Amino acid sequence: MSTGEVRQTGATITLDQFIALNDELRALVRAGVPLESGLIEAARDLRGRLGEIAGDLGDRLGRGERLPEALAGSGHPMPELYRAIVEAGLRSGRLAQALEGMAAIARGYAEARRSFAMAMLYPLIILGLAYALSLGFILRIAPKFVAAFDDLGLAPVRSLEFMTRLGETAIYWAPILPALVLLMAVRWHWSGRATVLDAGPLGPVLARVPLVGSMASNYRAAGFAEILALLVEHHVPLDEGVRLAGDASGDRRLRLASDELARAIREARDADFARSLDPRIFPPLLAWMLTAGRRQGGLAEALRHAARTYRRKAETRAEVLRSALPTVLLLTIGVVSVFVYTLLLFLPLSSLWEELAVPINQ
Repeated sequence: MSTGEVRQTGATITLDQFIALNDELRALVRAGVPLESGLIEAARDLRGRLGEIAGDLGDRLGRGERLPEALAGSGHPMPELYRAIVEAGLRSGRLAQALEGMAAIARGYAEARRSFAMAMLYPLIILGLAYALSLGFILRIAPKFVAAFDDLGLAPVRSLEFMTRLGETAIYWAPILPALVLLMAVRWHWSGRATVLDAGPLGPVLARVPLVGSMASNYRAAGFAEILALLVEHHVPLDEGVRLAGDASGDRRLRLASDELARAIREARDADFARSLDPRIFPPLLAWMLTAGRRQGGLAEALRHAARTYRRKAETRAEVLRSALPTVLLLTIGVVSVFVYTLLLFLPLSSLWEELAVPINQ
């Protein structure tokens, strides 16, 4: 499960709710206020689902449950990763620091989500405009050309006849593309994988788009490194930390590779450890930091350095994507549209002029 969303018996906690609840817990721990009474009191001020979650946790803590068990047994259960970090913070006596680290990671995910969404917004608008113009030609202009040819007793161009027939069935196929885009947008908004940039079935396609694939990959690498650094810092066993960080990534390939890496660490198989660091999944710097940090110590700081590096790369690509891609797409779509429209308009017109230029007695 991802950091931002948990599904169980229909219950859903969003990333914003998760951040708000984590901040509330962190403030109570910092202030030394008993969590059970603090959460119940906070529930009176919090609205909606967030208030329900805080109240439920407060009730469970008041019945004597430990915080990790309360988080797991709540009607709005938290991700396994979060429970592991809370458990590690309690064991080390540094719960407030663990919650602060989780807050930084969650906000990093939120920022990554916003960057990715903004980077894709303008290209989608431009593509939507091109699609609307194409529909306009098929539905309005092509039939008028065909009617003009018919009125003059001339044989219309085959491409115009095809587009006219296509326009007659537009009620069936025209809404498909907008519906798919809307469905993806809704899924992006509500899916927990959105918070970790997992594109689901579109992942392989987006991975081949210049800048987009590398941006998503860098954000995933940064998130993986940040989570693993926090777990290592709070003395979670490395194999368990690798597995949890992979699960939190939301990426199937990274999750499977992390499981294999965790097994190699657990069974002390150095050859399998090196082989599990597939460069297509674990970027070179991250792989090197994992290897060197595991052997020489200082793994948490090494992973944080890798996380900062990959997050900067992702943010740079996101900025380039936001500024350059709409311009490139606009020029590309504009050139292609002008070329296609020229062919669609001037070929029928030239054919019409040629037919009209033929002497009547012929």
